[in-house]
Amino acid sequence: SLLKPSPPLRSPIPIVVTPNSTLDEDAATVLACWRAMGGYEPLLTNSEDDVRKWKGVTVDVTGGGNCRVVKVDWHLKSLCNGIPVEITALAFLTSLSLSYNNLTGTIPEELGSMKNLVSLGLASNQLRGSIPTSLANLHNLKYLNLCMNGFDTYVPVRLQNRGPTQDFLNSLLKRDRKRDRPEVQDPDAAP
Repeated sequence: SLLKPSPPLRSPIPIVVTPNSTLDEDAATVLACWRAMGGYEPLLTNSEDDVRKWKGVTVDVTGGGNCRVVKVDWHLKSLCNGIPVEITALAFLTSLSLSYNNLTGTIPEELGSMKNLVSLGLASNQLRGSIPTSLANLHNLKYLNLCMNGFDTYVPVRLQNRGPTQDFLNSLLKRDRKRDRPEVQDPDAAP
């Protein structure tokens, strides 16, 4: 059966992550986040129980030999509301793409705890406020796109002075001239 739309959660119930989390717990987290962001189209394809077949969700074998959710790609899904803090329960997530939606609110500080995150795409939403300094804790981050939102027009010093990716994070200082918002570029892209 197809996933029916559910009303957005006003105050999502926190999900506790333990070192022994399973793929089933990852699936519950993914589904809770989808619903919290107002996902209306079916997330599931043929099997409600098999997260490996869900749209925009990639599962892979981790270092411990367990299958875990490693990628969530929900760009262009008409998502709304805020980014749920519960998404940080996906401890093995390497890529999170929520660009080109209608997400509102601020980037949760807790995203800075997602140590395995390599790619974070939040472009073209309605996010606002400050860019969290906790993003400086994402030492594996190679791609960050925050453009076309309503963020403050400065980048925290802690992000500017961040070790091996300092040049990349300094690229945040470039402005989108149309909207005077931080523009982020792929550090591997040619100038």
